[in-house]
Amino acid sequence: MLTQSQITSKLMSMQNELIAMAAKATNTSPSEWVCRDALPLTDFNFNSERWVNQTLFAALNTFQRDWLFQLPIDKYVAFYGVVQNPVNPTIYGIRFRQGNAGATTIDTIHFRKILEEDNVIGYFDRIIYRAQSTIWIDLIADALTPAFSEEFEILAIVCEKYGNVVSGDKSIV
Repeated sequence: MLTQSQITSKLMSMQNELIAMAAKATNTSPSEWVCRDALPLTDFNFNSERWVNQTLFAALNTFQRDWLFQLPIDKYVAFYGVVQNPVNPTIYGIRFRQGNAGATTIDTIHFRKILEEDNVIGYFDRIIYRAQSTIWIDLIADALTPAFSEEFEILAIVCEKYGNVVSGDKSIV
């Protein structure tokens, strides 16, 4: 179990890591970059800003591609957790792959245990995709689940050039 201060510290560390990575890769100042929560439609071309499964689960207990997206030249992403719908969820695992054919598996995470612990949020070690990487997300479910029917949030931070989405004052008021 993580405390709120541990979670906050990990998130700040991830943001700093992404900003440093982006600035170094593009030979720009860290002040030109900003981190924010990922938005499904804005960042990954979902059909709305709701995190829901994107495809029909036609096979039980088998990983299948839910979505893929190639990051633009000025966007970095770190995935770090999931929020599972606590009412009769069917999705119980995620596999992070990369490349156009999803040839490389980065990590596989099963999270049914978070519901057994009366918790809907599960955190894992960060998984980073650099600019122009192809994100390939596979999910696994234990029931035939129609597309767009199950809320399943993937916690992620997006790092991009300041002004792309966030263009207000960067200071906290």
